[in-house]
Amino acid sequence: MRRGQLMVEKMDRDWAEEVLEEFSGGYEEDRDLVSRAIAFLKDEIEPFERVFKGRGEKGTHYFSWEHENHKYVVGISEGGKKIGCSGVVSWIDDVVLYGDAGLFVTCDSLEDFWDHPPPLYHATPRENVASIRREGLVTMNETRGIANRGTSAAVFTSLNFEGTIDSYGDAIFKINTRAMARDGQTPRVSLEEPVLEYDQMGAIISVLDAGDEIFVELESGIDPETVVVFGRILPKYLKEID
Repeated sequence: MRRGQLMVEKMDRDWAEEVLEEFSGGYEEDRDLVSRAIAFLKDEIEPFERVFKGRGEKGTHYFSWEHENHKYVVGISEGGKKIGCSGVVSWIDDVVLYGDAGLFVTCDSLEDFWDHPPPLYHATPRENVASIRREGLVTMNETRGIANRGTSAAVFTSLNFEGTIDSYGDAIFKINTRAMARDGQTPRVSLEEPVLEYDQMGAIISVLDAGDEIFVELESGIDPETVVVFGRILPKYLKEID
């Protein structure tokens, strides 16, 4: 199919699907053509399955569409004023590039953490033990890698006292989270940002059934068992373990 031919083709399903296959994610001058093809398919036969609704009531609705073993993501704004189509891999690449995964899915597995909190552990160099026994664990902006540069002041802990936590120091404190919850000491907790993004992307790929076309990996050096605590942990909740 050569560029320019489609303008005089009959507007039927074959025409519309051919337009999207040829021009998805294409050039500026093709947008009107793509918009008309998507509008035709949506109004006439509605072959799309809605998968995401982004940015609230006035946001864009996203639909999945598969044609001749190729997967696409179609975006249609409220009222149909803005329409676009991209191959699923290109669409996911853009979501990763612009950090937009959180607009489409929520993957906060720690939302109910304080309902039945597991113990947490914090590793530190031996020279910090005295001050921790005196002041507790205080939120700090230190020990930030590139992946966590956007994280505000916090205490980094782990669900496991073995493994990568050892790299942070030879003294390990166990945090009595149940006692904290009982006393109403329940600061906000979260997974590390790269883990949240990884979980979000995994959920998006699953919804789009695109696991055979794209694969994401957790960044090297990131521990999925890390729990970030955004608040001070008092000394009475800490116990050094051997």
